[in-house]
Amino acid sequence: MSRTIDVDTIIKVLEMSKHDIGMWDVLSEFDEEVEEEIIEFIEENSEEFEIFLNTTLNHVMNRLKMRIAFASNKEA
Repeated sequence: MSRTIDVDTIIKVLEMSKHDIGMWDVLSEFDEEVEEEIIEFIEENSEEFEIFLNTTLNHVMNRLKMRIAFASNKEA
């Protein structure tokens, strides 16, 4: 049995998800001991990092939406 999901639903989920991810979500993935310098740098430049992160998330989500739309058109 194959499970499918509507492309519009996927796109809505992607749109909503980019607003759910913040700087602290990303920082929680770092190992504090190993990557201490990186964490300190990000914390010291938190405003700039947030701008970078939000811009990157928008770009990635838009790319994913385009790829999903393209893939779904090829399947139809």
